[in-house]
Amino acid sequence: MTDVLDAPPEPPVIQSEHYLPEPCLLSPEQVTDFPNPLELDEELSDQLDDESRWETVDPALYSSYADDPQELYLTNLCHAPG
Repeated sequence: MTDVLDAPPEPPVIQSEHYLPEPCLLSPEQVTDFPNPLELDEELSDQLDDESRWETVDPALYSSYADDPQELYLTNLCHAPG
């Protein structure tokens, strides 16, 4: 096991400031990816096609997908952003 440095070491030669990494924070978050619509069994696929199940979705978001709820699921719901 090694000790953690208080500060990263300075490089011996700096050609440009743009070559140095800048400190940043990584903020992991737990997300759930759902299956692609093509991976769903027939029963779940039929549920995606049932428009009554989509009534609770934000109308501003849903209106552009009113004719294709599976596209709404594929584009916005089954894959986590990023």
